[in-house]
Amino acid sequence: MGLAYFFLFIMILGATGATVALLVLAWIIWKKSRFKIFSVIPVLLAVTCAVAAFYLLEIVWREPPWGFHF
Repeated sequence: MGLAYFFLFIMILGATGATVALLVLAWIIWKKSRFKIFSVIPVLLAVTCAVAAFYLLEIVWREPPWGFHF
């Protein structure tokens, strides 16, 4: 079970990192592009990644590693 929680932790970190990277990309597009509407695409992808991160966190919260009994 420890390996499963490790992979869940890595996926949570990856989804959070992708959220931050996409929000930074949206900010750069917003500041430098004359077509500011294109910054909506990274924001929508960031929202999707954030929802995935919270969903994975909810999986761990429902069955925490310290509450697992064989």
